[in-house]
Amino acid sequence: MTAIGIDTHKDSLAACAVDGLGAVLGEASFVNDPAGHADLAAWAARVAPGAKLGFEGSSTYGAAAARTGVGPLTAAALVAGTGDPGRFRSPDAFAMLAGVAPIPASSGQTQRMRLNRGGNRQLNRALHVIALVQSRCHLPAKTYIARKIAEGKSWRDAIRCLKRQLVRTVFGLLVEGSRQVRAAA
Repeated sequence: MTAIGIDTHKDSLAACAVDGLGAVLGEASFVNDPAGHADLAAWAARVAPGAKLGFEGSSTYGAAAARTGVGPLTAAALVAGTGDPGRFRSPDAFAMLAGVAPIPASSGQTQRMRLNRGGNRQLNRALHVIALVQSRCHLPAKTYIARKIAEGKSWRDAIRCLKRQLVRTVFGLLVEGSRQVRAAA
């Protein structure tokens, strides 16, 4: 099992990845802000995919990093799978890449949408993980799922709709993070 220990400070995060025998796989420091958290997530996914994370001091300076809406590996999958968000003309184009844009599958009197089996499966999985966690822990998502089920959708269709809604939020965050990185450069 690989692990990443993260020592949190007011302005920085120091991370060290080790393998099951304690050999150092990598060390890095990051700024303790949202862009630094994304950099940490990308580094963790690259250096030690699937590693367990441990935050020292997660009730103080590490709170923001430890309590982001998605885990660092999921965030890394989103960032890595997206690349430059500026290449998408809209959240709808991003949804198509992620495989969460609905595809019409109507026949005769039946009007429905079907699962898009195309697109980037890693992005789709990251959005699916976020949707599942939110459907269990996030009150607005729970309410949204309940409303979709009351409208006659199945659980799977409701999750699919939630993923589509999440794309808008995630895309906006990716675009904003990209702008911050460009401004800092």
